[in-house]
Amino acid sequence: MITPNHSPAEIQAVLDRGGHIVFAPGVYENAHYRLTKPVHLSGEGAVLVGGSRIQWQTGENGLLWCNAPTDRLLRALVVNGQLRTRCRLPETGYNQHNTVFNVRWLSTTQGGWARKTTEEEHTVMEVPDGVLDGLTLDSAEVTVKHNWSDSIVPVRSVDGNRITLAYRTDYPVGGFGVQDYILWNVPEALTVDGTFCHDRKAGKLYYRPLPGEDVTTEAYLPQYDSVFYSDDTLRDTIIEGFTVTASGAPVRACGCNAVYIPGALEFPTADHCTFRNLHIYAVGGAGLRIFGVATYISITRCHLHDIGACGLLVGRNAQSMENANGCNYHSDRITCEVSDCLVHHTGRYFPSAIGIVATDFNVRHNEVYESTYIGIRFNGSDIVVEKNIVHHVMTVLNDGAAFYSGFLPRGIIRNNLVYGVHPIKGHRLRIAYYLDECASNWLVENNVAIDCSFPNHNHMNRGNVYRGNLFVHREGNLFLQMLNVRPESEFVYENNVFAAGGTITFRMPEDAFASFRGNRFHSSTGGIIQSLLDHHYTMLGDRPMVFDDSNTTLPLPEFTADTRLFELPGLRIDLRDAGPRY
Repeated sequence: MITPNHSPAEIQAVLDRGGHIVFAPGVYENAHYRLTKPVHLSGEGAVLVGGSRIQWQTGENGLLWCNAPTDRLLRALVVNGQLRTRCRLPETGYNQHNTVFNVRWLSTTQGGWARKTTEEEHTVMEVPDGVLDGLTLDSAEVTVKHNWSDSIVPVRSVDGNRITLAYRTDYPVGGFGVQDYILWNVPEALTVDGTFCHDRKAGKLYYRPLPGEDVTTEAYLPQYDSVFYSDDTLRDTIIEGFTVTASGAPVRACGCNAVYIPGALEFPTADHCTFRNLHIYAVGGAGLRIFGVATYISITRCHLHDIGACGLLVGRNAQSMENANGCNYHSDRITCEVSDCLVHHTGRYFPSAIGIVATDFNVRHNEVYESTYIGIRFNGSDIVVEKNIVHHVMTVLNDGAAFYSGFLPRGIIRNNLVYGVHPIKGHRLRIAYYLDECASNWLVENNVAIDCSFPNHNHMNRGNVYRGNLFVHREGNLFLQMLNVRPESEFVYENNVFAAGGTITFRMPEDAFASFRGNRFHSSTGGIIQSLLDHHYTMLGDRPMVFDDSNTTLPLPEFTADTRLFELPGLRIDLRDAGPRY
């Protein structure tokens, strides 16, 4: 049995032998273990810390400080079991830069921007005159917000009001008409309790404590990005029972959806592996990441929260599939599953992160909430996504959803529940169920969206079937969209319920449906509208929705976010066992 008294080198030697290894209860600091052979690791009561306990010293003006590295910039700090954020300008929200990029975005599958972008358009940002005066930017970073992603990049140099960045941003600065930015790790901004600043040049970290915190307060300085990791395919391995915390967040351009940020558990590929009963919290990067192809994987009964990047990112790398235009991709038989997991408060350092990203995985009986971007993103042909609960996601970024898929055809989305996902000013594309480019021929049945004004969106796909779904927005308007779809799109909408306190609008080409039968509607204002588009996004005008005799009206259902059994004449959706089963 391994105990906290064993050194990291001694623990590594035991792991290198493989077999069934038990970690005794206790705290293991500076945990950073490479897995090279099949192992069964049990750690009930074992807390693996990806860093070391801080010995605070008292500084000026009520600050605490400790020695810190000079060879890397720290993005993560854990105090009293919680992630702390770096000091920032502005204290909340975003400032506005002056850089404009007026180039049309086509789509991912059509190659992105209408012209090739330049290096300068990804590395230079201009801000209003005087904004940078008096600021110390030696160790600063910038968040450049895009649309459905953002980039967090160190400052290389400053010349007047012109900032040159150390790495390329994910999209051009000022793209999509977005000019939001944040400055991080600026000493002059260290005025808010519970924030920190890393002076890389001096090798010190300064922390402004919350009320009640002092030099005795428990805090960990992350040293390693991963606690368990492998350099090659992880095979025939079980990892169960551990608590993992205080791993770091590397300084690199984060990439779309933060898919390139490593996890506290980090494996390039995996085969015949099980991860169960893990508690991963207060980590700077992702929780668990299997970045490449995975086969015969089970991830179950895990609790992940307060995560810097994605909670779970598992399976084939979705980003590489997009870049390769994966519309004709067909997976092998699905042998992987994420089930009975609770994932919340993700994207704490990287807002473009997602609660669960799963490719070629079935996704069942999970709950995701408080994600800064998408709740569950899933890809893979013939996968099943069912009995999940997602709520209060899309809290920062735009153009995403509680449930999102794109670029791969054919799967099933059924018996899921969404609530608390709303558009806000300037961020309209916050959707419950979103099938994006090439996500065609999906079956979407018996799902519920409560008080979501934008429950359903189809974009550049075809042949999706929506059957027996319940979309209710009791106090506002209901909006559904089929955007940039072609005459042969052949959507099927049958036996669904659409209910709104306001109007119900279908924004779509006139010929979007192959079948539109047996649906029932309630609009308190009586307005059910077909908002017509041509196939190039041009509005042709609104008109009342035309029904055949199979589509009828009904009273407004009295359903709330706490409802789990939804019953109407001819429709029964039982979600009483949705979410984690433990």
